[in-house]
Amino acid sequence: MSNQRPDQLRELDVDAEFDRARPILIEASELARGSRGTAERNPHDGRRLYPGSDLRGAKLAKANLCGVTLRGSVLVRADLRSAQLTGCDVLGVDMRDANLSGTDLGGAIYLTQMQVNSAHGDDAAILRAGFSRPSHWSAR
Repeated sequence: MSNQRPDQLRELDVDAEFDRARPILIEASELARGSRGTAERNPHDGRRLYPGSDLRGAKLAKANLCGVTLRGSVLVRADLRSAQLTGCDVLGVDMRDANLSGTDLGGAIYLTQMQVNSAHGDDAAILRAGFSRPSHWSAR
C-alpha cells in the first residue's frame, strides 16, 4: 500500500484494512507474549484488566502488567508510575495524561510514539530504541 499514489491512498478504507489485519495482530501479540503470566485484576483496586478495560484514573503504580492484554483500553489519567509493561499489548490504548514516570515501556507490544507523546513521564521511564522522549516529560 505504501507504494500507491496519493489519490489511491485517499480512497483507502482504513477501517476495512485494519479489520483484515486484526487477526494477524492478535496472533502476533499472543506469540510475543508467550507464556508470560497475566494479571486478571488491578492489585490496587480490584478492577478487571482485559482488552477494552475502562481504567480511567486507575492506580497501577508499580503494577506488574507483563503479558497483560490491554488492547483498546482507556488509561486516561491512570497512574502507571514505575509499572512493568514488558510483553503488555497496548494496541490502541488511550494513554492521554497517564503518568508513565519510571515505567518500563521498553518491551510493550504495539506501543506508538503518539501514545508516549500524549502521556506524562520522566527521564527514568524506559523507552525502546527509536522512540523520542517528549520534551514535556520532566527530569527526575
